[in-house]
Amino acid sequence: MKTEKEEYFSNIFIRPKKDNTIRMILNLKNFNESVSKIHFKMETLVQALTNIQQNDYFASIDLKDSYLSVPVHEQDCKYLKFMWNDIAYQFCVLPQGLSTSPRIFTKLLKPVYSFLRKMGHINVPYIDDNLLIARTYEDCQNNVKHTVELVDSLGFTVHPKKSVFTPTKEITFLGFIINSENMTVRLTQERILNLQDLCVDALHSKEMTIRNFATIIGKMVASEPGVLYAQLYYKDLEIYKEKVLKKFYGNCDRSICLPSHVKTIFNWWIKHLPSSYKPIIQNDPDIIMFSDSSKTGWGEINKTTGKKREGFWSAEEREMHINVLELKADFLTLQSLAGNISQKHIRMNLDNTCHRTGASENHQGQVRQSSIDSTNLANTNMVSAIITSDQSTIIHPAEKQSLSTTGSETNSSSFKPPSGSFYLVRENLENKGLSTLTADIILQSWRQSTGKQYGTYFKRWMCFSNKKQTDPLDPSINTVLSFLSSLYDSGLSYSAINTAKSAISSICSVTSGIDIGKHKLVTRYMRGIFNARPSLPKYTETWDVNIVLDYLKTLPANEELTLLQLSQKLALLLMLLSAQRCQTVHLIKLNNITISNDNMKVYIVDLVKQSKPGKHIGPLEFNRHDDCKLCVIIAMEEYLKRTSKLRGQEKSLFISCVKPFKTVTKSTISRWIKQLLGKAGIDIKVYGTHSCRSASSSSAAAQGIPLNNILKTAGWSSAQTFYKFYFKPIQTQTLSDSLLKNK
Repeated sequence: MKTEKEEYFSNIFIRPKKDNTIRMILNLKNFNESVSKIHFKMETLVQALTNIQQNDYFASIDLKDSYLSVPVHEQDCKYLKFMWNDIAYQFCVLPQGLSTSPRIFTKLLKPVYSFLRKMGHINVPYIDDNLLIARTYEDCQNNVKHTVELVDSLGFTVHPKKSVFTPTKEITFLGFIINSENMTVRLTQERILNLQDLCVDALHSKEMTIRNFATIIGKMVASEPGVLYAQLYYKDLEIYKEKVLKKFYGNCDRSICLPSHVKTIFNWWIKHLPSSYKPIIQNDPDIIMFSDSSKTGWGEINKTTGKKREGFWSAEEREMHINVLELKADFLTLQSLAGNISQKHIRMNLDNTCHRTGASENHQGQVRQSSIDSTNLANTNMVSAIITSDQSTIIHPAEKQSLSTTGSETNSSSFKPPSGSFYLVRENLENKGLSTLTADIILQSWRQSTGKQYGTYFKRWMCFSNKKQTDPLDPSINTVLSFLSSLYDSGLSYSAINTAKSAISSICSVTSGIDIGKHKLVTRYMRGIFNARPSLPKYTETWDVNIVLDYLKTLPANEELTLLQLSQKLALLLMLLSAQRCQTVHLIKLNNITISNDNMKVYIVDLVKQSKPGKHIGPLEFNRHDDCKLCVIIAMEEYLKRTSKLRGQEKSLFISCVKPFKTVTKSTISRWIKQLLGKAGIDIKVYGTHSCRSASSSSAAAQGIPLNNILKTAGWSSAQTFYKFYFKPIQTQTLSDSLLKNK
């Protein structure tokens, strides 16, 4: 084979297949780092189960050497070379080991299965494995016939040993056994034995690496579709894994000894795996019910019959955790509204935001320990699907809100007061004679983001007040200081304790007129907290904007960038050239963008963090730049052109880069920017997306741009804000870096 420019050689290795043959894999691990990762959707077992009805018939078609049936462009084969016995070879077909192979093959077969579905067949493909579903034996036979004929005519080879051509009511698909007679899913015997062996080996070992421990957890998570209560019996393992990873600073190769509660969970898996299964539930519920609870009482409604009930907790019950009260409210709802009902499918709509308070009360996003004890239902087939928080209806009896007849309808009022423990504030205001509308308007003084931030600590404050038998809305200074001391004792930082203080002060100033935050004893106490646990700035210097701009110059022209790359670039340019928050960029709407020959103006009509009565952020103004690769207007024009046919009715500027091309969240935009900063050479372990605001404004100040222009562009009201929080010296090369640069 002749030598070519830019050719790429990789190693090869083999893996045994289940049919005792050998699969050769091209080790493209390093090469894959340079391959663009494009998101795509694959069919899953869950999607297969949604198409199954009682007594359906199944078949399966497996494609033999599927990747080897797809040729690679002749000019690209030079990247797929390997050496064997001093002879150079290259793949001319799609290899095992290329990160894009699954996506390419899935996309390639989409028109094939679309054609079969238009014929009336139900096919669920997963790369080269295809599950065929039909309501009758004859329909399943026809599905098999048409599928085999079609894939054979397209040049693919059907694997006769792995395929199931005869219709059956029980079949193996993706490692699970699906049975349409009893409507169950369970693990294959091979997967059961494999997971059992891993658990037994772990129990017999004195210690094991965190990596191997994580492998076992991964196997348990993957088995969840066929194991009832699986989530209850691997959550504590994930909690323990996070704990030891933090202890050893993320080193997965450190050895650990398994504690007793982990061994208990492993024993549960060993014992229950052989008999485990999960029911397939497809029928609509016969009864739909809503329930919710607060620290004062509970409420319920049977949507099917319209019956309602509510009640109040005893003094003893009020001391229970809110999660316990939520579950108790669910139990009382079933008792009172469905006590005489049997063999009916009931859907319970729960306020699952409360069930997650265990995570939010400590540090948001972290999991916390929970008991694995549970009450098994007599008939698990009656358990409905999980309803997400945005579909649930929240009921607080003290609020006396009218309930909608459907869970998806919203109140006619446009107000969205903060959720969670703020219902006590509403109750207090209404008890003072204020109307519900007036109370809602007052609650609007806390923005949603503030409500979420304060809600975590206000829930803790309520629990603390209940234990001390004090009024959480009219506390004494001594009680407040005792609460803050309990937070300090639990290890919280100055910043977290200060937020808790602000939450209590903000709420009590409305309900009782007490300004706790300005009390001399409280301010002196907070000063002591700061001295004991200083809350210093995250960083004392900022990165050089020129590093990022120089990197952007090296990128291809906007027309040659992928949609993801273009989205990242546009978002970063908007952040840098406006010195705005990511929140502001996220709020940009298409109809608020005006582009002329020389400049572009972007108007922000939504509330942002710095919005106040009589003061709002002005339009973001950008001028055209001579360098096309750094011009934000040219990038904007290309982005609008590229997304015009994708966005449909979406009015927000930034949409997702994959179907269904919906508006992205602020977190997604932040992730885009951070990824691009990392590629440019910025240390994203130190600097986050918000650092763009400091880097941009500090660079402008260093170049002598008038301070008034910086303040106006960034939206700061005073120079003190800029100098105190955002103005940082720009990183320069250290002496050690200079000395070692060429060594």
